[in-house]
Amino acid sequence: MMAALVLIATVVVVNLIWTAASLAVLRLVGARAVEVRFGPLPIAIIRPIAGVKTQLTPWPTASIRILGRGPEDHDDSARSWRRLGLARRLTGIIVPHLIVFGVAIAALGASHAMTSFAHGARQIALVLDLTPLARAFLHAAAHAPFAITLGIMCAKATAASLLPWIGSGGYGVIAELARSIRRDPDAKARGAIVVALVLYVFLLVRIAYALLRAWFG
Repeated sequence: MMAALVLIATVVVVNLIWTAASLAVLRLVGARAVEVRFGPLPIAIIRPIAGVKTQLTPWPTASIRILGRGPEDHDDSARSWRRLGLARRLTGIIVPHLIVFGVAIAALGASHAMTSFAHGARQIALVLDLTPLARAFLHAAAHAPFAITLGIMCAKATAASLLPWIGSGGYGVIAELARSIRRDPDAKARGAIVVALVLYVFLLVRIAYALLRAWFG
């Protein structure tokens, strides 16, 4: 039980690091975050923090809504995402994930972090049953220092961010590149979102199945 709590705490910390990095980078590139959401559940505590609407739910994931981004947001004000050049948009998407990976390097060392990242990309993308990965995480949470568990989680999270499911850095990069070459930047956006959402739900189901097997199997 304690290992599971440590693992959940680690996921929360990783999401907090990504959120703080994203807010800072978005400000630097000239974009504006209008909402931070921790978890997709409808039951939430909503509070404004530093001028940004923040929604807290009992679910350890994070997302940020950016002014002017998305097919239904047509805002064209000075700090709208739509007004940024491609380089700034890609910077706003990619750099926060690199900062998370920087934490992995600081905690594990460059070699271990790179190995964990490479294995994570293969495990998440190509391995259907994630139970061995879940058991490895629980073992680390139970026996390793918190910094090591955090470093491994940061490396795996960075690897996961490269894959094209909804909300990931990989999906964001593909969407922005497509937006830059299409005459109608919102064309077919809904279809792409549906595909990415299906991939995201499929990942969540695999993770939930693996954790249940690791805990009770």
